Amino acid sequence: MPAQIIHMQAAEVIERYFLENRARVIEIAAFLDRVGRASGAGAEAAESDFRLISLRNAVGVLLDGGGNKAARAQLAFSDLSTEPIESAAGMKGACGAWKGVCATATGVCSASNASCDNAEG
Repeated sequence: MPAQIIHMQAAEVIERYFLENRARVIEIAAFLDRVGRASGAGAEAAESDFRLISLRNAVGVLLDGGGNKAARAQLAFSDLSTEPIESAAGMKGACGAWKGVCATATGVCSASNASCDNAEG
């Protein structure tokens, strides 16, 4: 039997889900604060880390006024390349964001070296 779709009014959605999402936003802010306060080797390189760039791009989607936010935010972390990789040898698995993130002025992406085993490179 298919699940019944229940439509809520906007005020009901806010009432039901505001506090949990408020907590999520504060957690993201705390994470960004921790990254910003971090020092030592690699502190400057952290600002260009592909995962941090992807997170900032996803947060930008939340603020841009456009629709379909969940899908577009997810795409900020996704590998949109269509060519298969030459080999998976040496890859360690998922890391939550695509290393070939489109973070250039031209938006041109490269799938080369898309492994997570060396986040700095």
